Amino acid sequence: MDAAHAHSIQCRLDDDAVHRTFIERSKTDAADGVIDYANKPRFALDCARGYAIRLSAEGLQAEELVQNLWTPALAAVFKTSANNTVMNFGHHKLDQHMPVISDWDTVMFLRSFHDENDSASARELDRFKFTPLTAQQHHFKTDFNVDIDLIKQLWTDA
Repeated sequence: MDAAHAHSIQCRLDDDAVHRTFIERSKTDAADGVIDYANKPRFALDCARGYAIRLSAEGLQAEELVQNLWTPALAAVFKTSANNTVMNFGHHKLDQHMPVISDWDTVMFLRSFHDENDSASARELDRFKFTPLTAQQHHFKTDFNVDIDLIKQLWTDA
């Protein structure tokens, strides 16, 4: 991330998707943050705009939203001399342990909700207004490499 290798960018990625530019953007934002937070041992980069998505018999459904400190498109920058990592902090409490730089402008993640992950509880799903993808379909392919037609085919074949 920096020429002296004094910092590292750490993420907690699982079954969600990040924008194809997420890594490069994180490097740029982290370099700026190192200047702003030179006296801090760590800070977070929170790309808070994205989509909650789920599969259904009708295909992929989504709701665009802004959600601070969700794990997709969230990174933490640590001095390499640090004794801890991003895994030592609950993602929803990062702001209690470090400064957070948030971006609400750019769609940077897809967070999936399904029966195989812990985010699919009925309580969590009820808060979303999932709708079938229409205009977003091209955006999902170009920005996240998600092929909606292939997903529909695989879902139908299953």
